[in-house]
Amino acid sequence: MKTLIISRHGKAAQATENQPDLLRELASRGQKDARVIAQELIRKDIVPGLILSSPAIRSVQTARYLAKYLEISYSAVVTRDVLYGNFTTDLFSYIESLCPEEKVVQIVGHYPSLLLVVEFLTGLVLERYPTLATLVLDFDVNNWNELVEKKGTVRKLLIPKELKYSGI
Repeated sequence: MKTLIISRHGKAAQATENQPDLLRELASRGQKDARVIAQELIRKDIVPGLILSSPAIRSVQTARYLAKYLEISYSAVVTRDVLYGNFTTDLFSYIESLCPEEKVVQIVGHYPSLLLVVEFLTGLVLERYPTLATLVLDFDVNNWNELVEKKGTVRKLLIPKELKYSGI
């Protein structure tokens, strides 16, 4: 069994004039939402051994806050260029190349490419995927290279705002 956690990066600060998109930082709400998501993942006993992040500053910061609140080493956070942009075939190839020993992997990336990944892996078409929305997918496989189109099962969809209102 493999579990893939797909998270959109946390809320980013407003871009300043002429600021490249890659350099936009995480807003304070993004940090707070990372704590909410991490607490729920811990409560559900879904803790990744590896967090893959886009190189965008807001994604890296989101991944590091998640690692902090999940109480896993920052060395478990790995930045991959393939997670920035809409190169879904490259992303699928990268996921397939993951070490078989990794049972639970989290991806922190961007809209809309993450939704394309979700649709491919599960057949689920999401109308909205707000910042730090986190989808937990399960696959009845032994190796990451065995993932098949529309064979993923959605275990949980976590949305920070909804978790906050539920008292988490």
